[in-house]
Amino acid sequence: MQETITKKDDRTVVLKTKPLAPNIILSILGGAWGGIVNKKVVMANEVNGDLGEAYLLDKSVGAGAGPYEIVEWKRNDHVLLRANQYFWAGVPAIKQIFIKDVPESTTQFLLVQKGDVDVAWRVTTEQAAQLRDSPQEGVKLIAVPSQSNEYIAMNAQWGPFKDERVVKAVKYAIDYDAIINSVLRGFAVLNQNFIPIGYFGYIEMNPYKKDVAKAKQLLKDAGYPDGFEVEILTNPTQIRMDEAVLVQSNFAEVGIKATVTTMPASEMYAKFRQQGHQIILAGWGIDYPDPDALAKPFANYRVKQLAWRTMWYDDHAADLAEKAGLELNEERRLELYKELQEYWIEKSPFVMLYQPLDFWVIRDNVLGFEDAAAGYSITFDFTKISKK
Repeated sequence: MQETITKKDDRTVVLKTKPLAPNIILSILGGAWGGIVNKKVVMANEVNGDLGEAYLLDKSVGAGAGPYEIVEWKRNDHVLLRANQYFWAGVPAIKQIFIKDVPESTTQFLLVQKGDVDVAWRVTTEQAAQLRDSPQEGVKLIAVPSQSNEYIAMNAQWGPFKDERVVKAVKYAIDYDAIINSVLRGFAVLNQNFIPIGYFGYIEMNPYKKDVAKAKQLLKDAGYPDGFEVEILTNPTQIRMDEAVLVQSNFAEVGIKATVTTMPASEMYAKFRQQGHQIILAGWGIDYPDPDALAKPFANYRVKQLAWRTMWYDDHAADLAEKAGLELNEERRLELYKELQEYWIEKSPFVMLYQPLDFWVIRDNVLGFEDAAAGYSITFDFTKISKK
């Protein structure tokens, strides 16, 4: 580590890495894991060689370099944050943040409606839809694209899915709008590509919509005029089960007889990692805000993540993902991701269902929350929030 991270002067650190596109490095460092702490304060609170970890779990006064310090953290009750007077970008507008642990969504919703709190951090989809459809005085709904996506993955080496026409038939069998509007109550956006909306390299390209006749013709051309039987694997959250039932119904319309199997997420993903699925309905959270964090798992089987688990051993897709991750020229990098997305959406065994929306209910005197929330759950910038 001492050979790759060195101090040049009091305001400059030199980081040496293997060849990577600059934004990959910066986006990784910009995450919570890239925080800078005061070594003297942290080491003064070291216990049994823990490098100050226990101290930093409960407080960070004088130890951190971020906009806020943790003054107090009482587990299952509250966290108290105070503005860092020495923050490099200036003292934040909100001088103190009190985060209260309120487990029940209904209680959170009532508290923000009464004005007892400024933000209800986690309300239900039904509560959010209620406020969206019937606005209330004093509060408003904030929604931003999530740093995740929901997908269906077919095992490219299993039975009918060895034929690209069958894979494409599945893509045309699904009613994407019904999933978004019925299951998600509209709290998702159609994005059939692996790069999220707002990311470097994102291009809007949603070629698939429910077309029963087209799906049936593709199945007939592939030698499955009467369809086939298949298992849909998912975990037992209400949203996933509702999605699976809807997809099962869509499949039945084109002759595909699907059985839905639910199991705990730990078991489901273990089976997926062993390439033991036929179809899986799942989601992917983004590790760092760069298209490389999506291109590798979804297109490059060599990294042994999602593409490998689906047994999609496509060297052209893998090569494009690798080249884009190493490309230093931004314009050329954009071209590579454009080519990869166009190829992936046509050839891959993935069906990207939607990009979810994260949402909060806030008091209408809270300003800047939408900008602060952009990038959640990778980051949340409290410095952009103020009150009138």
